[in-house]
Amino acid sequence: MASVEIRRTSVGEGELISPRGSIDLSCANELDRELSGVLDGQPLPGFVVLDFEHVSFISSIGIAVLLAFRQRAEANSVSVTVARLGDQATMALRAMKMDRHLMMYPTVAEAVEAARATRVADDEMGGNA
Repeated sequence: MASVEIRRTSVGEGELISPRGSIDLSCANELDRELSGVLDGQPLPGFVVLDFEHVSFISSIGIAVLLAFRQRAEANSVSVTVARLGDQATMALRAMKMDRHLMMYPTVAEAVEAARATRVADDEMGGNA
């Protein structure tokens, strides 16, 4: 059974999630469990940045896991951004027209900045964050 290695790192009030490997049917449940674990803790992180620098492939099931995580996170006032998507993942997201549902950035620093700005804007509008 294939697996994906996932590293979690605290970034101020948020978390950086860095998967490594291919994300496909064989490891989608593992990725889903890891991402869900981010939302199971208390206090919740203010934001999550998904760093895809070391993801060589992502299938449609992997994209579905990401979108479901984003929906759960945002329902809990946790913003989600994506950094350093490779060419294959970017093409897959665009082909499925899912790129408009994920905030994507070329660097982790830009993704963190955008996630923090989103959180501040939500706070100012009376969000739960």
